Amino acid sequence: MAFDLDQLRKFRYERTGLLDPNGNLVVVPLYGHFEALKKYDIFHDRIEEFQNLVSQVAEDHAYGVPEGEHPEWHIFEAWQSSEENKLRTELINYTYKQGWGRIGYINNHHEPMLELETNKETAGRLTKAARELAEMLDAELMITVVDKLPKR
Repeated sequence: MAFDLDQLRKFRYERTGLLDPNGNLVVVPLYGHFEALKKYDIFHDRIEEFQNLVSQVAEDHAYGVPEGEHPEWHIFEAWQSSEENKLRTELINYTYKQGWGRIGYINNHHEPMLELETNKETAGRLTKAARELAEMLDAELMITVVDKLPKR
């Protein structure tokens, strides 16, 4: 696995990304994981469904906003709807089943640390790439294995 210098710079700046099933790094902005995955056919329709649901919930919340308040103040409420949470959790579980993992810096306060999060079937395959990335960035590595994220 080889990561190019431009990719490493971008990852250091964005601080979040994905590892594809082959261990390749896909750098994404914070909260931009689904948008990045949408470019891949196996994720496109599921992510489109998720984004449509979030938009609809946001519209529903904006409709009942008291006079004088801005609808965008209530977007967080839309993101926390139980239906949206359920669909987001299913989408993350599906992503891990397809061999992907999330990787990013976590707050350690002492030294740089990366976390790889994926399921047990994928962890072994992605660990080598995650270790190489951590070594190149002079960071510690923590691997979080989730069998299945619980539905919220």
